[in-house]
Amino acid sequence: MRLPVYVPKLAALATIQPGAAITGSPRAEAPGKLLVDYQDDAADAERSRSYADRVLHAADRHLTGHPTASRLLVDADDLLQVGTFDTDSGVIEVSDRQALQSWLAQAHGGIIPDLDTQTRTTTPPR
Repeated sequence: MRLPVYVPKLAALATIQPGAAITGSPRAEAPGKLLVDYQDDAADAERSRSYADRVLHAADRHLTGHPTASRLLVDADDLLQVGTFDTDSGVIEVSDRQALQSWLAQAHGGIIPDLDTQTRTTTPPR
């Protein structure tokens, strides 16, 4: 299955920490809205894990509906899709490299991480 990967536009969604993995889907009952699940880097016990690992955790919660405080109903206009996450392979196919690098750099003191390593999970998905 493929899920979209998002970053916030400008200063939208201040509750989500910079560098967080965000995935979600439209809500039929709420036109123009997306239900998103996210995994903050700060909440990550192993900060060395890849961005794709965090996307995998957010995607798992999103698909299972597991209760979490890391879920929001947001305006679709507040997010920019930067790629898709393949839940089978654990790989993010990046469509907006610059926007994703900028989002990740905000969490790493302005240092742009290597997207080749950040867009693959460190362990195979279940």
